[in-house]
Amino acid sequence: MINAKGSANIALGGAYTHNAERMVNGKPAVDGYDDISVGLNGFGAAIDLGVTYDLSNVLTEGLVVSASVNDLGFMNWNNVAKAGISHDAPFVFDGFKNIAMHDDVPGANIEDQFEDLRDDLEEFFSLEDRGEGSHSNMLSATLNVGVEYEMPFYRKLSVGALYTSRFDKIYPLHQFSLMANVAPVKWLDMAVSGTASNMGFGFGAMANVHLTGFNLFVGTDCFVGDVGKQFIPLDNMNASVSFGINIPFGRN
Repeated sequence: MINAKGSANIALGGAYTHNAERMVNGKPAVDGYDDISVGLNGFGAAIDLGVTYDLSNVLTEGLVVSASVNDLGFMNWNNVAKAGISHDAPFVFDGFKNIAMHDDVPGANIEDQFEDLRDDLEEFFSLEDRGEGSHSNMLSATLNVGVEYEMPFYRKLSVGALYTSRFDKIYPLHQFSLMANVAPVKWLDMAVSGTASNMGFGFGAMANVHLTGFNLFVGTDCFVGDVGKQFIPLDNMNASVSFGINIPFGRN
């Protein structure tokens, strides 16, 4: 038994093509998309909000809490070609019946019945053209809540915790991280972190060099384990590396 429900909204300036041999609710089924045009097909806006509060004079020296909401906004698309699948009843397959032992019996041999099953599934999953219009959706906003504490015995070392939650209908994220930060000299910061989330576990590290006139940073959210002679990872390719240079303006 198969239930199917879904939608396709494409805003590329074109339109759906149809298959006149396959009908959905009395109309030809969608079988492609054509006449893509380059242009501004939508617009949106988003803001980031954040706050940091130093609790040194309230609870204990060196304690800082922070919170932020990122990507709080929406997108709106114009001239959207809309299509969808919706059925009142599920597709039910209850087996092959009356299979002929000889290929010369039309529609009864196993090959013909497999073809009939394929045709039925293609018809069941065919998209219905629902015309054109606009489409709006909220962005996947992200909530961050963090706390950091400087070690009283060594102020250049701090530990912190961060909770992240991304509000997404398909791929929601709930993540908790612990990290240690150290700044042994004025021009160098380093950090290591461990993360647990509904997507799995990970360990990361970063370094930030901030000399006069520019900042340089590099970080990874996953250590690469065993590598071959060509330095190709053997056990884990799930590594992400970020690298960047910032050029500040002004003395501060």
